[in-house]
Amino acid sequence: KLLQGIELDIVAYDFNLAIEYNGLLYHSEDYGKKDRNFHLNKTKLANEKNFKLIHIFEDEWVNKKTILISKLLHLFNLSKNKIHARKCEIKQINNTQRNQFLDTNHLLGDSNSTINYGAYYKDELVAIMCFNPPNKMSSQLHEIENSFELTRFCCKNNYSISGVANKLLKHFIKTNNPSHIYSFAERTWTNDETNNIYTKLGFKLTKKLLPDYKYFSRTQHNPIKLHKFQFGKQSLKKMFPNIYSDLKSEWEIMKEAKYDRIWDCGKWKYELDLS
Repeated sequence: KLLQGIELDIVAYDFNLAIEYNGLLYHSEDYGKKDRNFHLNKTKLANEKNFKLIHIFEDEWVNKKTILISKLLHLFNLSKNKIHARKCEIKQINNTQRNQFLDTNHLLGDSNSTINYGAYYKDELVAIMCFNPPNKMSSQLHEIENSFELTRFCCKNNYSISGVANKLLKHFIKTNNPSHIYSFAERTWTNDETNNIYTKLGFKLTKKLLPDYKYFSRTQHNPIKLHKFQFGKQSLKKMFPNIYSDLKSEWEIMKEAKYDRIWDCGKWKYELDLS
């Protein structure tokens, strides 16, 4: 009823929130016939009805269920542990601490970030924020001196910590004196471009990125989404020598190798000018 005949898996009317569970096979481009804009268009339709639409993909639920349950509880204001950032102490953390925390508490998992800060509550690490100077690819787009990318932020599962993102960000700014910070928000979870964690921290929306795809194997049991960067032409030549041809596109080769692709909802790009 909400989207006039288009199916939604779960609708919580009291929270203006809808949830889609996306099986990889049936939400893929080739087998499932879900094109580049399918998930984004459904999100936009829900947003037009003043509903937030969350997309949960099959491999995330299989492999990251604890994290997803924690995120859903937070959306329904049901987090078990609720504290305030003023009770937390900010400390720099090492790469091992960073990766252990992200693997347990962030959907994207670990990071190669070089600057990492943690918020501690009663000597327990309960939130982290990670930063990187631009890599070679992104520096071409961000020719700004002393610019950094905010790559990860998350709280410990089942924790809601009021003000902790602001406290971590201010500590980074005070310690590193950046002139510019940018970050990207996945529209599968962040629907409202003007009211989200970035806008509350003072960031401005500067770009809307179109949906992007990841691959998965149609022959693998419990497949996971794989970044397309793993499947460039040179890599495909080594991986599938019996299939590869210079005359075939990446997508044609991947389909012959029994891979399919699935599209996300795109991203928001946010920037904070501190110059």
